[in-house]
Amino acid sequence: MKLLKTSKEIMKLLKTSKEIGEVISDCINKYTNISFAVAWIKDNEIYHELLKNKEKIKKSTFGIDFAGTDINVLNDFIYSDNVKIYKGKYTFHPKIYVFYNITRYTAIIGSANLTNGGMFNNDECAVLLTKENGVLLKDILKILEEYFDKAKIITSDMYETYKIQYENIKKHTQEINNSLKNVEEKIGEAPLINLSWDEVCKGITDDEDDFKNKIKILSEIKEIIRKLRQEQINTVDTKSDDFRKIIGFKSGYEHFGGLKNYYRNHTNTKVILEHLLKVEIDMNEEINIEKIIEHVREYLQVIKERSIGIATATRFLAMKYPNLFLCVNNEANQEDNSYKGNKEAIKDIFGIEFANSEPDKTIEKYITLLKMIYNTEYFNHKLTKVEKQNENFVAISRYKVVLLDTYFQYWKNN
Repeated sequence: MKLLKTSKEIMKLLKTSKEIGEVISDCINKYTNISFAVAWIKDNEIYHELLKNKEKIKKSTFGIDFAGTDINVLNDFIYSDNVKIYKGKYTFHPKIYVFYNITRYTAIIGSANLTNGGMFNNDECAVLLTKENGVLLKDILKILEEYFDKAKIITSDMYETYKIQYENIKKHTQEINNSLKNVEEKIGEAPLINLSWDEVCKGITDDEDDFKNKIKILSEIKEIIRKLRQEQINTVDTKSDDFRKIIGFKSGYEHFGGLKNYYRNHTNTKVILEHLLKVEIDMNEEINIEKIIEHVREYLQVIKERSIGIATATRFLAMKYPNLFLCVNNEANQEDNSYKGNKEAIKDIFGIEFANSEPDKTIEKYITLLKMIYNTEYFNHKLTKVEKQNENFVAISRYKVVLLDTYFQYWKNN
């Protein structure tokens, strides 16, 4: 949204972290001089671009309060003449980026640090200023110079001291998150579960052959459902191979809570499919969590009234929208009986216990589970430019939630 525009200057509101990251990435490569003051820097794709253009950096400063900056950043700029650490009495908290050459400059001033959250994932906002004849540039460079003059050169002793603090805080992060769980629940927010993108991807792809097989199965089922939706899902032949693949009754398709012991009740099947058809989520629009929850609650309520279990109901959801839903189950899906389902892992990781004796509570428990999943770093991760070139990351992003079932298996075994 442009707030002001003339032939010589532009002021623009950057409303998302993605917009901010894209502008900064472009400016790093376009301008000959870079200067910044940020609270924290973390290892990410844009930071790597900055390192490639290290010679352009002039009088820049970053903070280390709360060990928010990655330890390798200090090592990258140890004894640097142009990048220093600001450590004062109070928290160092500015987020200013300026790029300039002889005739032009671009400045971004707002809420975003040079972190994955600030450049890709968080809700961020910033003002972009571009001008050909920089009166304001002098004021911006002046404040950056003042920060720089008060900052300290990164020495080896400083690096070693910070490393101890950084590792201690990182070690206790999970304990801190757990201690905040009750507070977050009281204010009505889904508790923070420490599922990082890197951690979950590692677990999902731990067995490369198994991973590729599952992606093949999900892709095939996705295409089957796409065709069925054109003809109405509730017209499906429940004895066909395609339907057996959807429910995981066909050999080799038992993953993700496959209904190995599925009862062939045609009436119940019709009920499930008729109401599944009503769960329509536009994946071309920005995901609306409240709308998704509303759809799911209505669908599960109807299913519960027919005494259909959570495993059956959520298997269909997970196959229709594998990027949004997970099948909750405790059946043995594999011939060797090694996998007993995911209820145990869900209880241990999310603190939610699904019991067959509590059908009235099952719907709200599943809704809570979804909210917690949707609140993880893993779910909210946006693929970087580099990750978009990796077929594994692209596949995981496409089937993000249903693949948590694979991560749960890895988690239990490690």
